[in-house]
Parts: sequence; structure tokens; C-alpha cells
Amino acid sequence: MRVVPKSRTLVETSMDAMLLITRLEEASGAKEALGFDTESSGEKLLNKNMINMFGSRLTGCSLAFEQGDTFYIPIAHTVGTNVPKAAWRELHKYLMNEYEGHIWAHSWKHELHATYSVDLPKTARDSLLLMWLLESPDTKGRYGLKHLVKHHFGHQMATFEDVSKGRPWEDLHPLEGAEYATEDAWFSLQLGTKFSPELCKRALKKVFLDQEMPLIPVLARMESAGMAIDDVGLSELAEDMKARLAELQGTWEGWFPGVSITSPKQVAKALYPVYWNPSVAKVNKDGPSVDKAAMEKQLTLYSKDSIAHKAASLRLEYQAINKNYTTYTHKLVDTAWQYDDERLHPTILQHGTVTGRVSMSYPNLMQIPARSDLGKEVKKKFVPGPGKAFVCGDYSQIELRVLAHYAGPGALRDAFASGVDIHQQTADLVGCTRDQAKTVNFAYIYGAGPRRMAEALEVPVAEAHYFMDKYALAYLEVPRLRDKVIARTKGKGFIRTMSGRLRHVPELRSPSFGVRSYGERIAFNTLIQGGASDIVKLAMLDLYASGYTAVCQVHDEIVLECPAEDAHATALELKDCMQRSVRLRVPLVASVGHSDKSWYEAKV
Repeated sequence: MRVVPKSRTLVETSMDAMLLITRLEEASGAKEALGFDTESSGEKLLNKNMINMFGSRLTGCSLAFEQGDTFYIPIAHTVGTNVPKAAWRELHKYLMNEYEGHIWAHSWKHELHATYSVDLPKTARDSLLLMWLLESPDTKGRYGLKHLVKHHFGHQMATFEDVSKGRPWEDLHPLEGAEYATEDAWFSLQLGTKFSPELCKRALKKVFLDQEMPLIPVLARMESAGMAIDDVGLSELAEDMKARLAELQGTWEGWFPGVSITSPKQVAKALYPVYWNPSVAKVNKDGPSVDKAAMEKQLTLYSKDSIAHKAASLRLEYQAINKNYTTYTHKLVDTAWQYDDERLHPTILQHGTVTGRVSMSYPNLMQIPARSDLGKEVKKKFVPGPGKAFVCGDYSQIELRVLAHYAGPGALRDAFASGVDIHQQTADLVGCTRDQAKTVNFAYIYGAGPRRMAEALEVPVAEAHYFMDKYALAYLEVPRLRDKVIARTKGKGFIRTMSGRLRHVPELRSPSFGVRSYGERIAFNTLIQGGASDIVKLAMLDLYASGYTAVCQVHDEIVLECPAEDAHATALELKDCMQRSVRLRVPLVASVGHSDKSWYEAKV
């Protein structure tokens, strides 16, 4: 296999473009695979070393052929010669609509934004998603093109900084940037052609072509649509939080003069072991931890009127408010204001989790606390555009329904089939409160042992053990399924989700009990959480095919934005799409709501 391209050609004239299209037609007839990449110029995002793709300018495009010939097409450089715009449009149109061979790019979502496109070429293939599905990152778990090329081909690609030397891409002469640009296209092609046969060998071709590739334009449109915020309301909320933080800080300083509540080291030194018990806290470089988990444990050890309990409670409140203040108030406003439409445009990562769920950054709306009053206030500041409404759909207990689907006949499946309150049923069968039953129900999915459950329920370990034993007797099919899944995964070395995506679990064959236990949690959790992820993705694809564009997807929730007068009809369609996305052995149920006021008020 050739490591680097054989040739590099600039496409600067209409004749050059015509000759390239002729070459593409020949390659298309032979169904030859291509590599594709773009270069853009524009302002960088606030506090990020990344271009704002929603205000960027397409500057150049690269193509790579299997034989090693590569082409760089300058489109909007300020120096050198650019190809005529009409010639570029013809070339791009041919690639998007007519080329018959596979076109590999390392993140087609990025390329859609860069080329101002809506849908993928019919033969598009994504090398980033390919490597993610094959679980083939570099040694540090990274899927970036340069990391993968270094790891799999032993070639060190130049960085953008090496080539640009601080200049925008458009200010480089095309000759300066051609090698860097064409290598991106070339190695996207190399990854694709070398590793794509593994999709068939590992029975991943269907999930790649039918689920992950079609999801790319869905997520691209979601990013482009964004969500509007009430910047005035967020600023006012920030002032309220700032005032409360000052109040808490004043109370703390009255109790512990000279000890800064914001300094973990000072807090740990002052309160351990005089007020708090260090034996229940993890130890780090500053001593016993004073993080959220440690504070919650301290609350279980002392009476509510003790200074130890009050101090832990105050620190927890301070941490929660401070996180929301620094992440979800003025920072959201600053982030939104850098875009022309003054909306938030989070980055959606399709390859960001091992369970298959999408992840989010800049900002990560998934981390808005769902049940806290602070989280509710933040969601009230996400507003639909003028004349629009938010329509929200939220799956009901999707992971428990996936569990019942796999577990077979028994009390769990019967409960969902008859529509009873599963948490209340568990409470009655186990002998705990309904709130405690929620934790007990999910313990098997997440692999929580008696100690972890005791901490979550704030009960003695013996009582948590009793709850788990009672649960296993009430739902005999669940521990039976877990044992079966673990044994099968250990034998095969991997576990598959509902759509066929796989995850290798070598930990199950480790001589270490702790590592094997971790592997058991991974195996069972991947089956259930991965199945829930597949269902949400398939629902989004169904919605997209029906003409709807989601503006947000967090956890088990899908958010649409539509004309206010269409909100009721859209809610019915959303509910139908979510409930028909996959046929389970138990009913798949989604709750829907809509509001022209805010995201919070649209939730049921």
C-alpha cells in the first residue's frame, strides 16, 4: 500500500476543472473510491481553537484517487489563482449527485457544514465513523485523522499550525497548503479502503449504512438549526445566582474564618477530621476529597442540626449553583452572541460514547441538571423563535423497557404490557418506597452492588442487600438474563446492541476479580443502554424522513421547533415516530408536550 500520494495537482482554471470531471467520470464508471476533504477560513470560536463553521468561508477542496493522484482546488484564497466559481459548482454538483464510487471523508458532518450542503452524496462513506464502529482508535482512544494515521500507517501528518504559521487558510498560497490539504483526503481514503472490509467480517455493514451514515445529515441540520436563548433572562438568573453564592460564602466564612469554600485543599485541611469523617472519602493529592460524592456521604453520617451536616450541605449547594452560574448563564449568552443568528449551536458528537449515544459539547446541554430547581430555571431560558413553538418527546423508562424486551416472560414484561406503574410495583414487591424503587430498578442495568446502592439510597449496606435479593426474587428473569449475557459475552469476547453495533469486553477474561466485575457491568450495560441509544437514533431517522428537523437531543428526549400553529399536529407525529421506531416485546411509550414559551414548559 502506498503511504503517501503519488502526485499532487492544482485545479485553477475551468479547463483544469473540466479535465478533473472527465477523470471523475472514468473513475465513477469503474466505481473507484475517492477521498474528499475541505479547508475553510473564518473567525475562531470563543475560547476554542476551532473555526466558527456557521460563519466560515469555503476556501479549498481536495480529492484523492486510489492510484495515488490527488488534486487541490483553490476556491477562495486571497493569493494565487482560484478556480472559477461556476467550475467549482459543476464539480461539486457532480460529486454530490452523480459519482458512483464511494467518497470517503473523515467527518462528513463537518464537510456538509463546510460546503453549505444539506444532504450527503449518495455514495458518501465516513472514515471516522468506520473506525469508531470497528473500535480502532489510536493507543490513547482518539479518532482524529492525524492520530489514526500515525497509529495505523506510521506517518506523521503536518498540523494546521505547521503549515499556516498563524495565518488564516485563505491567506496561504494554494501551493503552500496543497500538500497538507490533499493528505487529509488521501488518508481518509486509505482508512476507508483498508478497514471497510472489516464491516462485513464483523457484521457491522448494516448498522454503518442504515443507521450511522444516514444520521450524519440529521445531526448536521440539528447543529445548524441551534436553539435560541433569552439572554436577558439568563443575565438576570446569573445575578440571582451570584447573590446566592455571596450569601453562602458569607455564611461559610462565619463558620470557618480564613477557609475559602472554593479551595478544596483548604476545606479538606480545616474540616477533616475535626468535623467530617475522612474514612468515607477518596484520597487525592490534597487529602480526603471534598467533591460531591464525599459531601453526600458526610450527610448520611451526621444529624441535620450538626455543623458537619450543615457544612456539607452548604458546600453541595455552593458547588451546584457555581457550576450552573459558570456554565449556563453568561457563558451561554457569550457563546450565542458569536453566531449571526445569536442562537446556540452545540457540537453533536456521533462517536463520543462507547454505548452509542450521541454526546454534545460547546455547550453540553446534557449536563443541565434535569431535576434540580436550577436546571429548571436554565431550561426556561431556552426559547423558541418568534411565531414558533418547541415540541418535546421523551421516552418513558426506555432502558427498563429494553431490559424487559430482552429478559423474556416474567413480572417485568407483564408490568409494561399491562401499563402498571413499574416503580410502584417494584416498591410493593421489594418492600421499599417508590423513590427507592427507582434506584433499585436501575441497579441491575448499571451494575450497582449493595454498597453503591446503599450510598444512593442512604441506607445501611445490609438493607440495600436485602432490596437486591428481593428484586432478584420478584423479577427472576432479570438476573437470569444478566448471567446469560455475561456468559455469552465472555465466550465471544464482545456484546452487540439491538442494531448490531458491537463492543469488545476483554475485561471479562481478566484474572483480576475487580477487572472482571467491571467487564460484567460493561457487557450488561452496553446491551441495555446501547439498545436505548439505537431506538432514539432510529426515531430521529424516522422523523427526518418525515420532514422534521430536531433542534436538540438529550438523553431520551427529542426536541423539535415548528410554527406555533402546527405544534399540536407535530406533537402527535413526534409521538408516533418515537413509538414506532422499533418493535419491542413490550410497548414503547413516549410522552409529548409543546409550548411557545420555553423548553422547560414544553416538557411534559
